[in-house]
Amino acid sequence: MTPTLTKHSALRLTSLVLGLLYSYYIIYWHEVYVAMAVHTLEEIGLDAFNVIVMKVVLGISGLLCVFIAWRLRWQYKHQRRPQIILHGLLIFTLLIGLWMTTHTLLLLEMNVELIHVPMYAILAFFLFFAFRHWTMVVLLALPIMLYDEWYQYIVLHAHYETYYSFNDVMCDVLGLAVGLLLLAILGFYPEHRRLHAIEWVYLAALSLSSLYLAWLWHKGFLIGYQADRLLHTRFVFNQLLNPAQLWQIHSYTFKEYMVLKPIMGVSIVFGSCFSLCLAGLFFRERPL
Repeated sequence: MTPTLTKHSALRLTSLVLGLLYSYYIIYWHEVYVAMAVHTLEEIGLDAFNVIVMKVVLGISGLLCVFIAWRLRWQYKHQRRPQIILHGLLIFTLLIGLWMTTHTLLLLEMNVELIHVPMYAILAFFLFFAFRHWTMVVLLALPIMLYDEWYQYIVLHAHYETYYSFNDVMCDVLGLAVGLLLLAILGFYPEHRRLHAIEWVYLAALSLSSLYLAWLWHKGFLIGYQADRLLHTRFVFNQLLNPAQLWQIHSYTFKEYMVLKPIMGVSIVFGSCFSLCLAGLFFRERPL
C-alpha cells in the first residue's frame, strides 16, 4: 500500500520548506541588509537614522495596537472564542508590549536591531502553518535563532564581535512571540492535538543535543569568559575586556545598554521559550 500525500499534508510540508528556506535567508543574507543599513546611516547620519527607525517602529506598533484592539473586539462580539481566551490574548498583548519596551530601553545597542522582530514574526507564520502547534514552532525556531547568532559571532563579525549576543536572541524570541500573537488575533489558534511520532523524534534529538552542550560546558569546551579559558576550550561566550561590568557603552552609537551574561542569557532565553510553549497550551482551540 503506497502512502498518499493529502492536500492538507502537502500545504503543511510546503509551509515547512518555505520556513526553512526563509531561515537560510535570515542567516546567510544578513550582511546584505546590514550593508544597506550602514549605507543609509552614512548618508543621513546616526542621529537622523535612529530617529527615522524609531518613528517607523512607533508607527507600526501603533497600527498593530489598533488592529489588535479591533480584532479582539470583533472576536468578542461574534463569540468566536471563549471569553477566557480573549482575556488571555489581551494580557498576552500587554506583556509583549512591556517586553518590547524593556528590551528597547535596556538591551538594544542600535534601534535598527529591532528588524529582528518582524523577521522572526514572519518565520513564526511559516512554522505555525507547518505544525499548527506553538511548542513545535518555538522548539524548531530556537536552534535557528541560536545558530544565527553563532554565525554572526564566529563567522560574519569575528573581527570585532566580543561576545555572543543573547540580547539579539531575545529580540528573535520577541519576534516569534509577536508572530504567534498576530496569528491568534487573526483567528489561527494552535490545534488541540497530541504530538506526532516524528515530532517526538525531533524533541528527543533536541534534548540529546542540549545534554551534549551541557556536557561540553561542564568539561570546559564551552566557557563563559576569557579568563576561564583552558587548553582545550573551543568557544568563549563573552570576551569583553571587563565582562563583570553589566552595562556597556557602544563604541559607535555611545548608547549605554545591558549585556546579558552567559548564564543569565541562557536562563532568560530558555525561560521565555518555555513560557511561549505554556501559552500555546492555554490558547489551544477549544469548544465555546
